[in-house]
Amino acid sequence: MINNRILSVLKILGATASLTYIIYTAYSRPDVVKLFTNPGSILVNYSALVIACLLFFINWGIETLKWHLLIRSVESLGWWRTFLSVMSGTTISLFGPNRTGEFAGRALHFSNGNKVKAAVCAIPGNLAQLLVTLVMGFVALFYVDSPFQQIGLKKEVVLTWLCMLLLVLVSIYWSLPFLRKRMGFTGFYNSVKGYVEPVFAYSSSLLLKVSLWSFLRYMVFATQFYLMLFACGVQIHWFDAFASIAVVYLFMAVVPGFAITEFTVRGSVALFLLAPLTANATGVLAASTALWLINLVLPALIGGIAIYSIKIKD
Repeated sequence: MINNRILSVLKILGATASLTYIIYTAYSRPDVVKLFTNPGSILVNYSALVIACLLFFINWGIETLKWHLLIRSVESLGWWRTFLSVMSGTTISLFGPNRTGEFAGRALHFSNGNKVKAAVCAIPGNLAQLLVTLVMGFVALFYVDSPFQQIGLKKEVVLTWLCMLLLVLVSIYWSLPFLRKRMGFTGFYNSVKGYVEPVFAYSSSLLLKVSLWSFLRYMVFATQFYLMLFACGVQIHWFDAFASIAVVYLFMAVVPGFAITEFTVRGSVALFLLAPLTANATGVLAASTALWLINLVLPALIGGIAIYSIKIKD
């Protein structure tokens, strides 16, 4: 009873802090305010904007499907509650570096006995999405030269380190189905077996499905970014745009940062990469801010409301 009361208080405080901070951060930004008060001065193609907004549902629908695949052996939530779990993870992730708080946010919707299991189950899904981001960025770096030329880095060195990182992460991801056999007799594994067993029980076919859905989701939010650039009057060839977008997401994946300030990082990196291709700096920053509002602020607001509605379960 006491634990439930403590969890209820923490739930309310966390949701209130998240919602307050999101609203404050959004409205303290002049570019955000301008998007709402005078959109005509920035937006030139409302059709592209509408399509980008509609892709929100596909983007987070795919992530919900991935989450459903990963947690169905732990607890059956139903489609709607699975979606709210994903949204709640986005809310809590605002305050952790590189969205590390997302695990805890998603786990809030599970019964107390399954919360840790659910948090652990989020790791393969996030790892799959990270791998797709790194691979796409790795490929794009063969085409995009501007960042190396401007800051004096050798492309070969960056590609070598990135390739090594990819090999390590790919090995970890695809070895999950076999690790249980290797770790089954260790004392450490036996002590945490109850929490990690669902992850080690994942089959190779399930991991492949999660990877394919992660790739599809990547293409969706990369397309959203391109459409936002187009909507804000940034005229760039689609191939150049997608290559630059891939490097932007790569940079955001490997450099530590907080989700709540993601729009500043994305905007700065996008401006740096796209500067040789367009003089419309305002459009680039506006597109980055609009994407932040659609893909992070809106889900975080939904997640904050969802956290309020959670009933603490035994």
